[in-house]
Amino acid sequence: MELLDPQQALAFESDFCCAVLGNLERGYMLVPLHNHGVPVLTEAETERARENSYSYCGVLGYVRGQCVARTEPDLDSISVCAAASRDFARLVLERTKDDWLERLWELPDTRV
Repeated sequence: MELLDPQQALAFESDFCCAVLGNLERGYMLVPLHNHGVPVLTEAETERARENSYSYCGVLGYVRGQCVARTEPDLDSISVCAAASRDFARLVLERTKDDWLERLWELPDTRV
């Protein structure tokens, strides 16, 4: 049985996850991972990553209600993932807002 590294494991166990590509000088991009960790990039996104010399920095995931990060071990990758976490949180909010509101309305009314 082949063991997954922590980044791969996060991609498989997440309700939603993104790979982080970037560098400190030129920014970053979040790449949603669909189909159990297979990235889906458009040609324009691929070209942008090449033009900006982005490298792989890590994975940000949403697992059982918590945002989780698994980064490459260098400080640049950690810093890029930290910067990307704000945009990732916005994506998580967009994806979970309707579900959260639905569950809120299903709560029993304890005022009676």
